[in-house]
Amino acid sequence: PNPQRDDNDGRPRRRMTRNRALFAALLLRRAPSPSSAFLVPAVGRLRPSPSYFTTRPPPSARNHRSIGMTAAATSSAAPVAAGPPAFFPTRDEAHAAAAEMALEASSSQKTLARCGDLACQHDSFLRSLEGSSVLGWALYEDKPSGGKGKKKKKGGGKQKKDQAHKAGGGDAASPLRCALVLSDSVFFPEGGGQPADRGRIVLHLEGDGEKSDGIVELDVLDGINLDGTCILTCRPEGSVKDAARDDLANQLGRSVVSVKQEIDWSLRFDHMTQHSAQHLLSAIAASDEFGNLYTSSFSLGRGEAVTSYIDFVVGDELYAKDIEESRSLLRRVEERANECIRRNLPMTPRYIDPESEEFAEKVRSRVLPEGLTGPLRLVEIGDGIDLNTCCGTHVPSLAHLQSIQLFRMEKVKGGVVRAHFAAAERLRRISAAMYDRQAKFTAMLCSVEEDHVERVAKMLDDKIQKEKEMKGVVEKLCALQAGDVARECRESGGVAAVDLGVGVDMGYMMQLSSAVKEIIESEQEGDSDAPLLLFMSSTDGGDSKGEEGAFLLTGDAGVVDRLGKNVAEALGGRGGGKNGRFQGKGTQIKSGLKESRRLLRD
Repeated sequence: PNPQRDDNDGRPRRRMTRNRALFAALLLRRAPSPSSAFLVPAVGRLRPSPSYFTTRPPPSARNHRSIGMTAAATSSAAPVAAGPPAFFPTRDEAHAAAAEMALEASSSQKTLARCGDLACQHDSFLRSLEGSSVLGWALYEDKPSGGKGKKKKKGGGKQKKDQAHKAGGGDAASPLRCALVLSDSVFFPEGGGQPADRGRIVLHLEGDGEKSDGIVELDVLDGINLDGTCILTCRPEGSVKDAARDDLANQLGRSVVSVKQEIDWSLRFDHMTQHSAQHLLSAIAASDEFGNLYTSSFSLGRGEAVTSYIDFVVGDELYAKDIEESRSLLRRVEERANECIRRNLPMTPRYIDPESEEFAEKVRSRVLPEGLTGPLRLVEIGDGIDLNTCCGTHVPSLAHLQSIQLFRMEKVKGGVVRAHFAAAERLRRISAAMYDRQAKFTAMLCSVEEDHVERVAKMLDDKIQKEKEMKGVVEKLCALQAGDVARECRESGGVAAVDLGVGVDMGYMMQLSSAVKEIIESEQEGDSDAPLLLFMSSTDGGDSKGEEGAFLLTGDAGVVDRLGKNVAEALGGRGGGKNGRFQGKGTQIKSGLKESRRLLRD
């Protein structure tokens, strides 16, 4: 299903075969099974696919229900050919192609586990999975997005490369990506507010004889739910150049003997503990005891030491009061949440019919997609604390959360207060980082922790006072210096070029220019030409010997416009401006002073 590819885009089309047409008709009529109904519309979509979507029948064996560190199929999977090479210009087209290939490959034996029925959603502590098969794949290149007409920021390309390198985990991040669909997944695709899992997939390829002669290793970078199909975004492990693209396609096009999936467990555990903590806080805040505080949105944060947050709708009355009133109420929510953690309440997924009476009475969130049919996946917290629709992975017991801590609380918009929080290992890392910073402040301020706030407040007050005093000194210095520059103007026919020394900022240059102009205007009667002033200052430090710095040219608008670029060239730099002001930077501030003064006098 891809609306971007129509019959007018110049791509070759093939008429639907009889079998494909029958499958499409069956798909449109078939009601979804209970296991595949979670957030998947009852009516499917299928468009005629290009000829390179041909695959051999997938294996029928699928067994992921063994609980523990690893799940493996009890029967050997038949080899599956993933099809000839398929390259696409965009990620969306590749995702759509891989999804359609998987749907066609699994149509006869229904081996594709749909989102809501994935291995990771039945056992959130499952760290690896063996025995699945490749049902669909497509290749594309991950190209950095950039709008037309936008200036390229200095170092921007390197920053994007560094981000890609960090995300991929390789020595040199490859732009080549593979959209992969497996018969079942231990990787959770992003959804329900929870980020996608990352990890690694190893494909063993069919070879001559009994031994496999090839291995494809893929880094899993992301995962999405496309109309109920879990699509994993993978990158070939290590560095892959453009010349190797066809080699990867040829490898994926061969029969896959076995598939091994391994998730980044620390990332998964972090995601599901923060998500479970959000469920608990939102459920308690929504109770009658705490005024039915509705959760309008939340974010789980991305990073080991980044807080998550929940936006609570506190109402206009509470919002109008001081933020301390909201803080006090949410602190009580935090205390109640930690009580539930100490009670070791269970947290379990279950399925329920949205048409049932229990759904209408007990489920906290009842907003459903249009066209949804069949049972829904929910997550339940014991003792009647919560029952809420959710597709994410969660801890089986609240004890895994260890503790929940609310941090900053702030008003963000009408009636909404944002509360930042952390739980489990992330809370421990944030607390450790906070303690390390506090220890550094203790050494810097030479005071105990209890006096930090008072000591810093005093330092800020002293800084404000010193700035006021410095402002008065600068004004007096500017008045004295303006008199000297005005005298040079009178002696040089209304022109002055002054080297102000090292470290003078542009603000002082402008202030000095205005002061000189006021003095000259007060001494002259009637209309007169504005003085032509050039100020410059060297940058402090470096190996430039005082040559690098900034300059400011002011005067009559026509004269400044005509001379600005010439002066900048004499100073070894460039600049710009308008309305009688031209400023810039140069690399010959001292050596170019003589030539600049000549330009002004001429």
